[in-house]
Amino acid sequence: MLFLRQDIFSDDVYFLIKVKKKIMVRKSDKKRNEAIAAKKTYFIDCSKPAADGIFEEEYFSAFEKFLQTHIKVNGKTGALGEKVKVSVQDKKLQITSFVAFSKRYFKYLTKRFLKKKLLRDWLRVVSTNKDRFELRYYNIHDSETAEE
Repeated sequence: MLFLRQDIFSDDVYFLIKVKKKIMVRKSDKKRNEAIAAKKTYFIDCSKPAADGIFEEEYFSAFEKFLQTHIKVNGKTGALGEKVKVSVQDKKLQITSFVAFSKRYFKYLTKRFLKKKLLRDWLRVVSTNKDRFELRYYNIHDSETAEE
């Protein structure tokens, strides 16, 4: 409830009440989104660079550890708990979460890891499905033939 003085104009009263309602709506939406979030699984396929030897076995464990330390849950990094699980299976990284994440967030983290390992110049992250990403090479040969 919002108590107001009588010497305030009616437009100001409307503005204060409108701001108060927006704040209340935001808090309730946040609680509702946390309750609604169901189990969601994302995959990052690294099989093509791994087959060529660019993405080595040690990178899989480093990538898994990178994601575990950099994924933010409720504004805190590294505090995954039981809400998010990261695992490596057959040259694919599997991220299972019970918290709502955007798919784009995992693409951002993957690009960040590739930049850290100096692989960003050769590999790109491509969405292949609703819940899957794939690491692919840049098409350098196509651009060279177009120039000639």
